[in-house]
Amino acid sequence: MRLISFGAKNFLGYSELELKLAGLDPLILIDGRNHDFADASSNGSGKSSISECIAYALFGKTIRNVEARYGKESIIHTGAKGGTSVWLEAELPTGKLRIERYRQHPEYENKIRAWLDGQDVIRGRVASETDDRIAQLLGFDYDLFCRAVVIHSRLTESFSTVENRYIKSITERLLGLRDFDGLRKYVKGQVDKCGSETAQLEIKLSNTIARLEELESELEALQEKQKTHQHEQSVMGQRLAQEIKACSDKTTQFSKTHSIAKESADKFQGQLDKLNRERQKIKDAASEQDAVKIKAERKQAELGAELRIATQQAQRYTNMSGKTCPECDQVVSAAHVKAKVKELENRLIDLKRKVKTALTVVTTQAESVVKTKQELEQLDNQCGDLRNSVSNSERDAATIAEKLRNERIQLKRLQEQKEELAVDPYAELIANVKALSINKENELAKAQADLKDQEERKRYTEFWLYAFSPNGMRSFMLDGATPMLNQLANFYLEQLTDNTMALRLNTVKSNKDGTYKDKFDIDVTNESGANVLGGNSDGETGCVDLALNLAMSDLLESRIKGGIGLLFIDQALDLLDSSRAALAVRLLRQKTESAWCKEHGIVVKDHVFLISHKLDIQDSFNSVLYVEKHNGTCRLGQKA
Repeated sequence: MRLISFGAKNFLGYSELELKLAGLDPLILIDGRNHDFADASSNGSGKSSISECIAYALFGKTIRNVEARYGKESIIHTGAKGGTSVWLEAELPTGKLRIERYRQHPEYENKIRAWLDGQDVIRGRVASETDDRIAQLLGFDYDLFCRAVVIHSRLTESFSTVENRYIKSITERLLGLRDFDGLRKYVKGQVDKCGSETAQLEIKLSNTIARLEELESELEALQEKQKTHQHEQSVMGQRLAQEIKACSDKTTQFSKTHSIAKESADKFQGQLDKLNRERQKIKDAASEQDAVKIKAERKQAELGAELRIATQQAQRYTNMSGKTCPECDQVVSAAHVKAKVKELENRLIDLKRKVKTALTVVTTQAESVVKTKQELEQLDNQCGDLRNSVSNSERDAATIAEKLRNERIQLKRLQEQKEELAVDPYAELIANVKALSINKENELAKAQADLKDQEERKRYTEFWLYAFSPNGMRSFMLDGATPMLNQLANFYLEQLTDNTMALRLNTVKSNKDGTYKDKFDIDVTNESGANVLGGNSDGETGCVDLALNLAMSDLLESRIKGGIGLLFIDQALDLLDSSRAALAVRLLRQKTESAWCKEHGIVVKDHVFLISHKLDIQDSFNSVLYVEKHNGTCRLGQKA
């Protein structure tokens, strides 16, 4: 990547910032002054914000993680209205790239815009996809940019302070592994987790086997009980069968007897009904005879009365001779009297005959009534006998019916007992135990398979635990990178110290048991100082730090196709004395020269920015950027 220009509005300390690199020397010094301090000082003037502008334009992040520590809006210049915008243009192997980023912008809000040769390359993408697309176009990400481009006196720890410490940060910077110890810690956690899960599975397996054995014992006991129950069931079944047969026979007998008794009762009742009907007929006949008798007696009485009247009239007419007739009021003659008496005598004779006939009828009817009453009395006696027979038959039938009902109840109870006896109380229990056994066998098979998988996973994680251990992959990778790092670092250290110092990196140390652990040692050879890094002066230590950081930057950039072509060195020369600072400036200029870099096999830098408080090196630069800060606002210009 070759940087063309970049700029910002309302970004960090700047209200306006724009820098076009065309026409500038590849080696650029950034100087500044903070007029908000009482004494003249360049601290806090906004020099480092220039590199932050580039990082934010490329990745939406600052090198010092300002937005992560203080909030995304913390990058907006204090008191600014209308949000912030940051932009950058760079030449890539694939074309010219322009990126624009906005934060709380009135028109573009928090959008990201990017074009490659004027073509929109991120339309319709979400922010995370946009950042991934930009990193893909650049060929490097934010982390690699920070480690390969920025050498900062505060952000880059001195190697003299990391003796006898684990090389986590060094490994990350050198190999691009963001958290090698974190990976090993994670894998260790997975190993422990696998061990714990394996132990749990073994316990589960053991419990399942124990439960299966319990179920087998329980099944054997139930089957033995079932066998005993079936024997008892057979014996009891035979007894119940006998009782049921006897009861059934009794029921049949009682049923027949009851039918006979019922038939007898019905027969007697039929006879009784017949006699009652005959009795009723006789009773009706007797009533008719009584009526005829009464009528005859009444007729007899009437004829008797009429006879007496006729007799009295005859007597009166006999006595009426020569007297006046009471009927015609004439004198009655003897002939008339005689004729009248004769008439009355004939009438009397007729009446006597009728009375006699009526008496005969009365007598006959009286005899008939007596005879009928005798027959009725006989029928009443017969009906009484039949009623007794019906009552006795019905009583016998009721008694037999009660016995029949009791026998049927007994028969039903015996049949229910037989049905209950036919039910096997152990069959369901045995089926349940067998089902549980099948489930447990399935669980056992699954637990065995899980345990096998878990053991395989444990071996897998143990492999990666070893791979991420100091004597694993990291040692292998460091061993591969360390010779080149030593070579480059010693090359730069020779340039910085006129060949008076040399170093050697050791990344691991052997233990007594033959294993290795991370141990970052730097052996130093100094013709005019100590052979221990910590025993040298700050300036000499600064030379070692700068040499190692330049070497690491070169190694990292060699992994990027086309390189980054950019280097920011922030106050890393300030501990060096004037002579060695001059050597460092010469070295940095050489890193921008194609011929020199090609001769020494080093990736050339298109632009090297140096921030330093050393005033005696300014004459070594053809391009000097000057930053001034007034009332909290930074402004960028160039020194003539």
